Amino acid sequence: MPKYSESEFSELIGKKIKQSRTDLGISIEEIEKNTGINQEFLHGIEDGSISLNLNEFIRITNFLKVDPSALVQFTK
Repeated sequence: MPKYSESEFSELIGKKIKQSRTDLGISIEEIEKNTGINQEFLHGIEDGSISLNLNEFIRITNFLKVDPSALVQFTK
């Protein structure tokens, strides 16, 4: 199993969250409104500059209605 640094992991998850959001046609504003997670924080998550915690991850995946395991499957 490949090992990832925290920053690599954050960047990869952020990209997958952004891709899921844009594929669904959902705006950052909609996520903020429905999850209570600040827009600036969400932008940081999506660009990998901010690490999200498990609670935030679950709130985002529940709102997007995506399987959380799909967002953490990547190859190095």
